[in-house]
Amino acid sequence: MSLRAVVSEDEFGGLNEAFQAEYKKQENGTYILDVSPVDDFALENVRGLKSALNAERENREKLESSMKAFEGIDAQNARASIQKIDELNNLNERHSFEKAKLQDKVNSLSRQLEGDRIDSVATKAIAAQNGNISLLLPHLRSQTRMIEDDGGKQVIQVVDLDGNVRMTGESGKTTRMTIDELVAEMKESDDFSCAFAGTDASGTGAGRGGNGGQVVKNPWKKETFSVSEQYRISKESPTLAAQLEAQAKS
Repeated sequence: MSLRAVVSEDEFGGLNEAFQAEYKKQENGTYILDVSPVDDFALENVRGLKSALNAERENREKLESSMKAFEGIDAQNARASIQKIDELNNLNERHSFEKAKLQDKVNSLSRQLEGDRIDSVATKAIAAQNGNISLLLPHLRSQTRMIEDDGGKQVIQVVDLDGNVRMTGESGKTTRMTIDELVAEMKESDDFSCAFAGTDASGTGAGRGGNGGQVVKNPWKKETFSVSEQYRISKESPTLAAQLEAQAKS
């Protein structure tokens, strides 16, 4: 009768005592034949070893398969090519950075040119209405913008406080409002009329101060204002009067 390397607890119980003495119990409840190793021969559980061997064999096969794609490639040339690719990637990053910087500069110059064009047109419109350019220009800037029309041409738009395009106030027309129209509207408004020479908001032709409607040199600025206008500016727009005085001193 040959002895089995491993027996269950039930099988162990069926053995006679002489054979039971040759086994030792394992943690899982089975019994393993207690054999003393001689040279390279021993009784041991090789399940883990077989699993490791199979896993190693699979890894080797995968590695051999992947290496076939590199057959015939010189290692030194491959390293040189990889280095060249890295250099090109670095060059591309630097190029992208410089390109972004240049684009920012172009955008900045474009905004500056747009602002200069708006200022030029607005200044002419204010001057045509005998307005105070220094005071009125900032308000026109806040109500205008430069856009590109359907034909690719840069045009100036007049907008309201919400950024909506304003239309002309002329009866029967549906065109957009021009800067000239905006300046004319400001000249007739209570808020800005005092910034235009020769405008008397009272509409009487006579001032509420002395000298009636006599036109004199504005002590604040070179534009001519009637005495009544100067009086009204001082009374109704003390802030504006202070700005004019500051400009005269500068």
